[in-house]
Amino acid sequence: MTKETKEFQIKDNSEKINDAKNDQNQLLDKINEVKEQILKHEEEISLLEDERLELKTKLNKLVGQIKTEEKTEEQLVHERTELDKKLYQFRVDDEKTQQEINRIDEEIEKLNVKVPEDDIQTLEDVLKTIEELEKEIGKLGPVDPNAIEKYNMEAKRRKDLFQEKKQVEKEKKEIIKSLEEIQNQKKILFLNIFEKINRSFGEIFKVLHGGGSAKLVLLNKKDPLAGGVNIEIDVGAGKISKLIQLSGGEKSATVIALILAIQAYEPAPLYFLDEIDMHLDDVHSENLGKLLAGYSDNAQYLVITPRNEYLRTHADRVYSLWKEKGVTQVVCRKIDDYSFLEASV
Repeated sequence: MTKETKEFQIKDNSEKINDAKNDQNQLLDKINEVKEQILKHEEEISLLEDERLELKTKLNKLVGQIKTEEKTEEQLVHERTELDKKLYQFRVDDEKTQQEINRIDEEIEKLNVKVPEDDIQTLEDVLKTIEELEKEIGKLGPVDPNAIEKYNMEAKRRKDLFQEKKQVEKEKKEIIKSLEEIQNQKKILFLNIFEKINRSFGEIFKVLHGGGSAKLVLLNKKDPLAGGVNIEIDVGAGKISKLIQLSGGEKSATVIALILAIQAYEPAPLYFLDEIDMHLDDVHSENLGKLLAGYSDNAQYLVITPRNEYLRTHADRVYSLWKEKGVTQVVCRKIDDYSFLEASV
């Protein structure tokens, strides 16, 4: 086989391979197209299935309605038959009654007794009355055979609801009464606590300020729980009802007195006070030191002060901190040794 023949065969095979690949691609495209059509048909089938189920539901509902109407029709036919029987029996009884009336008339004639015509109803009047009653019954429409049972059930339910309503109203009154009692107890308790704190507040302020007076005033005396509380101060220049009119030291003394008054009502074993004497003058600071010294018999007070005087003279222990060569030093001395601490600082 020559070289030219081989090259020709290779070229021919390449063309066949390309044709086969093209055919394969076309087949793949057709397969994808068929798959898309299958998916589309499956969606349509799903929609049709949903419609079928919806139609089936509607059909079942219609069948149920038809059965209900058939049952109602049968019931009406039965009631009509019963009414016809009763009407027939009524007519039979009417004939018997007429025969009895005729018999009585004959006996009355034999006895020769006259009966007033106004007291006698003729057969026509009776039949007319029956016809009118039948019309009235017809206007009432179909009669529910369970009406009496339903009425009894509703009457019982109404009675139960009425009893429940009475019980709820009773419980409501009891709750309102309890709330009023609780409110009164809260008011009594509040006034009791308020009176004790107010008394302590006045006493502490007088000691702390070195005179004057201070008291808490209710803004709503009739209903103290609904109103607020104001502070009235007298530092010797008349009553002051606004704290803004006081100096910085007087404000601090007032606030400290109030805090200590509240703590005096419900004491704790330990108190931590941070720079409460910062805005106090010398007199107030000295008085505060004496006051805390007296309280320290029943509780411990840990006080941070930015000042070196007054409070320390009434303390049992004095702690001092300073930094020396980059190291914080802490020294604790008794008040009797404070002179040594002061010299070391």
